[in-house]
Amino acid sequence: MPEEVYISFRNICKFFPGVVALDNINLDINQGQIHALLGENGAGKSTLMNILYGLYHQDSGEIILEGKNYSHNSPKNAIAHGIGMIHQHFMLIPNFTVLENIILGQASPKPPNMEKEYFRKETLKVADKFGITVDLDQLVEEISVGMQQKIEILKSLYKGVRLMILDEPTSILTPQESQELFSMLNDLKQKGTTIIFISHKLNEVMQISDRISVLRDGKLIATVNKNETTPRELSKLMVGREVSGEYHKGDERYGDEILRVEAVNLVDHHNRARNIIKNISLNVCKGEIVGIAGVDENGQRELAEIISGLRKPTSGKISMFGKDVTHATTRELIEMGMSYIPADRQNQG
Repeated sequence: MPEEVYISFRNICKFFPGVVALDNINLDINQGQIHALLGENGAGKSTLMNILYGLYHQDSGEIILEGKNYSHNSPKNAIAHGIGMIHQHFMLIPNFTVLENIILGQASPKPPNMEKEYFRKETLKVADKFGITVDLDQLVEEISVGMQQKIEILKSLYKGVRLMILDEPTSILTPQESQELFSMLNDLKQKGTTIIFISHKLNEVMQISDRISVLRDGKLIATVNKNETTPRELSKLMVGREVSGEYHKGDERYGDEILRVEAVNLVDHHNRARNIIKNISLNVCKGEIVGIAGVDENGQRELAEIISGLRKPTSGKISMFGKDVTHATTRELIEMGMSYIPADRQNQG
């Protein structure tokens, strides 16, 4: 059966001061497929999709949606045409319930005293159709990041989107949550939803996509079928040269010890019987990279906050340059040369 083009980009250009963000992009997205946009950071992937969703407007070129010229000027207009976008940073209100987030801004045909029950039934219909299990009465701030993403997807489906854009959707997910997302996307595809999947991760696009378009420096380099390419070929298209994949570590000669963590414990103040961190000890020397691995929500964030002075341990000792800094303020640690980049860049910066 011939593939049907759902949306076409024709000669799309976008300029920012001193930057050519998109340079004459010509691209077709087929209906009912998962189409990956692959490229390094700054390649133009998100800019192209922000144009489609109405957040930006192209400086030249046109978009054809289902055979007709698509004049877009806002996300509201995009949604009205069946286009939804799931951003890297979710557009949910933490102290609202799941249901309140989904129906926010939606009109109801029912009188005010019947609105909530109407919205509940309609939301559950959509959730059941697409196999999404959710507690509509739970506050968003109380649920996991992976579930919040599902809520964003459900919110788009409730609005009737037929083309869903996901911008780096696995950047904040655990491996297990990523696999759950891929299963959901495949299910959405089987039910007729067209999906544009933005990523810079080769293994992801090879697993989830039907077709892959590679962008580099604002240019469309190639569009290939997933089954007709390899990770090596894609990596070459991404960076413009062969990538060996080999990494040679230098001599492991480290300097003096900079940081020492000794027998640090952190008790959950909501449940004194639970240890968030239990008897952690480590040391870091000058010129050394120390990795801390583990499934999300297993104390990594709390340990980083203790080391950086944002949180105090229940017991234990932290030393920096041989000085006890267990109870030092964040300002004092910054003045000593420490910096901290949090996982939640949007809210904690």
